[in-house]
Amino acid sequence: MQIYTTHVCYDGRIGVTAKGEYYELPTGTLLMRECHQGAIYYRAFKSKKRYSWKKCNETKLTKVVEIINMPF
Repeated sequence: MQIYTTHVCYDGRIGVTAKGEYYELPTGTLLMRECHQGAIYYRAFKSKKRYSWKKCNETKLTKVVEIINMPF
């Protein structure tokens, strides 16, 4: 299954699909939504790196990129 982004943010590290799902492009992992002290963040499962929703909207560019999912 091929998944394409509609927007890219964080200098091409995060991709946003038409459904509103956030993916980390270098690894192809889906990012889960979480709230921390009233702010919205996206984070991969068992990862300490969080991506801010606000900063993603400030740095987004319209670009179509294919997301390659890793099998593991």
